[in-house]
Amino acid sequence: YEQLVDREHPVRAVWAAVEALDMSDFERAIRARPHHAGRAAVDPRLLLALWVYGQMEGLSSAHAIAARLRTDVAYWWLCGGVN
Repeated sequence: YEQLVDREHPVRAVWAAVEALDMSDFERAIRARPHHAGRAAVDPRLLLALWVYGQMEGLSSAHAIAARLRTDVAYWWLCGGVN
């Protein structure tokens, strides 16, 4: 995935900024709990980065961002293989 976008691509700056945030409150809310069924949660950093980058690209809906996930290498890079 590293070769998908240039080192200076704006999506890398978005990820670096989001990665530096303290997201511990969000992470605590999604941790596994005994005897509670569910599916694996998506990292809150990834969700935030998708929204921020989407906004930078002029996207204003989850539907528009989801469409870009299928066609744009910057979004592929950001997700790093997560569906």
